[in-house]
Amino acid sequence: MLFPFSVFSAPDSSLLPCVHNCSVHNSFILHYISTVEHSLWLYLRIGFQAVGALCLAIAAFLKLSGHPATIAIFSQMHVEPFGRYSSALTDITVAVFLIMPGFIWAGAIMGLSILLGALFFHGTLLGLQVQSDHGMMFRLALSASICCAAVLYLQLVAVFPKAVPAPTLLQSNKTKKVMRRHRLIRKASANKRLRK
Repeated sequence: MLFPFSVFSAPDSSLLPCVHNCSVHNSFILHYISTVEHSLWLYLRIGFQAVGALCLAIAAFLKLSGHPATIAIFSQMHVEPFGRYSSALTDITVAVFLIMPGFIWAGAIMGLSILLGALFFHGTLLGLQVQSDHGMMFRLALSASICCAAVLYLQLVAVFPKAVPAPTLLQSNKTKKVMRRHRLIRKASANKRLRK
């Protein structure tokens, strides 16, 4: 740890090595805010992964257990029972991929593509409510697709921070000014080192 406090605790002014307006203090603020934001987005991504995997696991259980709504869905599509079992196994695979560190990309892309297809069929052929399920299957597909899209976006932000715009939770206009000033100071320092 670079600083002796939790990323969610307020910075203690007694820990600052210089006065309020100096560049070291600005660097301290910059590091503090970026650390908190990184932690928040990490926990948010883990939450989306968990909810998406849970929705897919519930859908897979309903399909494998022969819930009347799932049988009606795949009967209307003329792929019962092979399509129902195949879809359940795919849901389980995507759910496992979503919570495995090395396969999050694959889980998010597979889940989003499959679930968009499910939402398309719900919106055209099947309807939002099937076999008096009060829209349960549609809501599961919608929730899981939102989670997969959010996980994919947060993964893109983490891997390609310059190419993908990342939303900021904590940065006020004052903080952005501090960050710009800090970048200018670092650039000036680098130029001085090059001249030497």
